[in-house]
Amino acid sequence: MPRPEWLPFDQVETSFRLLTTGPCPLVLDGRQVGHGLPARPIPLDELRARLLHPSTSFAARDAAMAVLLARAGRRVGRPRSAWSGCCCRDCGMPPAR
Repeated sequence: MPRPEWLPFDQVETSFRLLTTGPCPLVLDGRQVGHGLPARPIPLDELRARLLHPSTSFAARDAAMAVLLARAGRRVGRPRSAWSGCCCRDCGMPPAR
């Protein structure tokens, strides 16, 4: 039986997986971020892995989060809640788990 305190984290992870897979996953253009990230659309699950990697600079993490927060603040092709959820919960939360 799963531990009850992990259930919310599991639900968030499932939501993130659904938003970052399939025919139209949420992506961030690496050209907007710079700082050594690939200059191409980066699926948010890949971006999360890159941002959590120890070799990624704090400047790259800050720049990526700034772009994600800007996207979360306006509607860009998807409901605002999808971007804000991915930004705040999913790309920012993994270290908390």
